[in-house]
Amino acid sequence: MVMILKVAGWLIVACGLLAIAPDLMWLPVIIKARNVSFKGEGIMAKLKRFHKFVQWSEGPWGAYVEIFWLVLMLALILRIGR
Repeated sequence: MVMILKVAGWLIVACGLLAIAPDLMWLPVIIKARNVSFKGEGIMAKLKRFHKFVQWSEGPWGAYVEIFWLVLMLALILRIGR
């Protein structure tokens, strides 16, 4: 599909960075290794509650899903590159 649309490389990188941006909000929490309060009415508190809702089932088994996704995407990219 990338070859058909002739998408610019910078656009692919920008979209990738935007896709991981929600996970980057947890980086300070991981670095400081402390619990996060989900109480409050501010925009950040609401955003944290939303992220917690989306990632409610995140666990060690998620690594298998990520590995499967990586293999699938690599196979697709290599197939398109031929």
